[in-house]
Amino acid sequence: MSGFRLSTTLFALTNEWLSRRYTFEQLVDKVAELGLGPGLELIGFQSIRGFPDVDSQFEQTFRRLLDAHGFEPSALGANIDLARRTDRLMSRDEVIASLEAQVEAARVLGFPVVRAQKLDDDLYEWAAALAEKAGVRLGIEIHAPLFVDHPMVLGLREIFDRIDSPALGFIPDWSATMTALPVGQLRAFERNGLTRAQTDFLRELWERGGPPNELFDEFADRARGEGASPQAVNQVRIIFSMFARNDPRQWLEIMPRVVHVHAKFYELEADGTDASVPHHELFDVLREGNYQGFVSSEWEAHAWADLEDADGFEMVRRHQELYRTLLAQQPAGSTT
Repeated sequence: MSGFRLSTTLFALTNEWLSRRYTFEQLVDKVAELGLGPGLELIGFQSIRGFPDVDSQFEQTFRRLLDAHGFEPSALGANIDLARRTDRLMSRDEVIASLEAQVEAARVLGFPVVRAQKLDDDLYEWAAALAEKAGVRLGIEIHAPLFVDHPMVLGLREIFDRIDSPALGFIPDWSATMTALPVGQLRAFERNGLTRAQTDFLRELWERGGPPNELFDEFADRARGEGASPQAVNQVRIIFSMFARNDPRQWLEIMPRVVHVHAKFYELEADGTDASVPHHELFDVLREGNYQGFVSSEWEAHAWADLEDADGFEMVRRHQELYRTLLAQQPAGSTT
């Protein structure tokens, strides 16, 4: 029986935020007005000035918004930006200090889960102790092009099994289990210099599958031969890092260690149909895996859409309406 609940990540409202049409408080108020949630997810460096430091004013504002709207903190997005400097990568000590500060921010604000990126293998026992002390769970996101059977993820699964701490887990991202490329992304490539024939070929390569670098090279050779500019060619690298085709049922292999879910989507229609993300299959996986945490509605077509093309609030509303409909259709005796 599935007892998961819905969450809104403010990352889905990136365009609304960057346009300055809404303050942070107004974003949260609008989410509440539309009846979205009850979970609320933030990206620390996007939403909190001075992050990972959290001043008392933001803490008070955030808690007041939670109380006023009946929201619950679901996950805090942390970032270990190894290449934040131009001259060198972050040192091990800097990585440790950065994660410590971000876990502390989650504790202060009441988030039960911290989304993080992969650490050095020998840091996970320390990270588990850090998270346990703070009363949070650390979730490593599995985002395209990674998947549950990727060597890096298989290594993490072994490490987590050995440490066996409830504070260590995974965050599946639906970008790893897509059925088609978003049409809007392909049209954006055309606006930036590719032809329709070239984006059709790109789609064929993605559907065929294979090593990402080899697929890109095959596309690049053809497009350059047809006169495409270096900029027009290089923009498509994102296809092989942000979107992947894998069997949704394989998520079941890690479901016991899933601490949060990023229900990524791009082009969900008003009637609930989606050409690129198999929501019904993914919902069935959550139900069969007895997932009990939050599922965040993460619309990411804002990467190529503008405010005139699409409304992030409306897209999240559609997504949550679909998942609420699916929850309501669960067999008798299931929990919501």
